[in-house]
Amino acid sequence: MLESSPALHRVYAFLFSPEGGGWGYPFLGLPGIDAFLVSAGVIAVAIAMVHVAVRYISTRETLALVVLIVVACGAQLALRSLAPHSLGAVVEHRGANGFLEVARAYSPAQLLSAFHEIAATLPMHARANLPGKTLLFHALLGVASSTQVLGVLIVLLSTCGGALVYFLAREWSGSRAVAVYAFAFYVFMPARSYFMPVMNVMTPVFLLVPLCLLEVYLRTRRTWLLAAAGAASYWLILFEPLPLIAAPIALAQVVRRVRARHIAKTDAVRALLYPVLIVAAIHLAMRLLVGFDTVAAFLTAWEDARRFNAANERPYGLWAFHNVKDALLHAGVGQAALFLIGLALLPRRRSGFDGVAWLIATLAFVFVMLAVLGINRGETVRLWIFLGVLLQIAAASICASRPRLGDAVLALAVVQVGLLLPAVGWVMLD
Repeated sequence: MLESSPALHRVYAFLFSPEGGGWGYPFLGLPGIDAFLVSAGVIAVAIAMVHVAVRYISTRETLALVVLIVVACGAQLALRSLAPHSLGAVVEHRGANGFLEVARAYSPAQLLSAFHEIAATLPMHARANLPGKTLLFHALLGVASSTQVLGVLIVLLSTCGGALVYFLAREWSGSRAVAVYAFAFYVFMPARSYFMPVMNVMTPVFLLVPLCLLEVYLRTRRTWLLAAAGAASYWLILFEPLPLIAAPIALAQVVRRVRARHIAKTDAVRALLYPVLIVAAIHLAMRLLVGFDTVAAFLTAWEDARRFNAANERPYGLWAFHNVKDALLHAGVGQAALFLIGLALLPRRRSGFDGVAWLIATLAFVFVMLAVLGINRGETVRLWIFLGVLLQIAAASICASRPRLGDAVLALAVVQVGLLLPAVGWVMLD
């Protein structure tokens, strides 16, 4: 179809495979009638899920969240059935996911103690990453050995991140309705759905944990929470260092609390300093006890990414634009539009900045930073999922008081997933 229509080919190239970019997602064919039927069913379930949750979330919050997670898992598995490859096939495949192979070959102790020596022999994705993703597979293998079950476990764990999104949205907006919509937008965020169960769908979960711990500290001033946030941040570095660029978002929330006189400046200093000290302490302990040097592994991964971009001829100038376009488009067309509207309306705010306003401003800053740095050139639909997850909170804050708008955005996200998941080669196993 694309070959016979130059105009359609140009549109597809712009959206999914920029000319001269050294990277692209292949067209697999038009979606079948099953994609429309599944999408319609999931839309009905998703909208009902949100409206029931909004009704009961104030009185039965924990129960409502558990039900949301269970229903969301089922809905995601239904959408995921439209993909050309099964969950188990993606988990097993060496190219799409080399971490399982490495987890089966090396114990955690062997992996960490000899990581710098064996890294060059590992499959592509395992070689280009720190060992956190492989360590997660060690943990998953302690639960099940079937690759299909491992895939379902990843879906479940990633979906549980919706509870963390709910918490942050509730704290930053002061509204449980906003938080419920943020949960729903997170679950059906297109980029996250395309790449299930690739390990990038777990990255936002591990970013959200330290953000949530920091938020609880700002409310309770319990210092042990900062130690926990530091430990969680170290794990995030092991798993995927790139989300550290979201640090300005955490900083902004601390500054907001100081400006509103919710916390003292000394509390703010602790909030910013203690997690960094814990990360440094764990780094030294890992180096002394098991011989794993986090800094050296990070620099190796950075250099590998630089060589990869050069070898695959991915020009900086082209991707400085397409990276942001791809990330916004596949965070959800509706959600991205709401985020941009919220950004445009920031100067007009008269009642001061709440937590979501600070999020919108700093998230825009982080997007620009990442585009300018040029660390990633292409594939940001997958690599920047963690930013898209935070964008869902901003989108939810705009439409939660307008249920019809929220329902429309949610339905559009499901349609985007249902039609593009079978039509575009997001994860190729050939």
